[in-house]
Amino acid sequence: MVLLPKEALVLKAGIQNGELFVWALVDPNETTHIERLFEIVGTGHSFEHGYLTHRHVDTIFDGPFVWHIWEVNKN
Repeated sequence: MVLLPKEALVLKAGIQNGELFVWALVDPNETTHIERLFEIVGTGHSFEHGYLTHRHVDTIFDGPFVWHIWEVNKN
């Protein structure tokens, strides 16, 4: 779970200096923050999703591993 400004637009996920990050376009003056939930799923791993419940953010290549980052839609 990540706390982000209410209207943040998630742009990308990736690895920087060995750590996973999510980059977003935010209004620095926004005072309302909400919790956003992300799921990380490895290629070949089963996971239940739907295009109404999850939004694909990015795919990350980490050596021999491939990770798919999904944002969970709370609506």
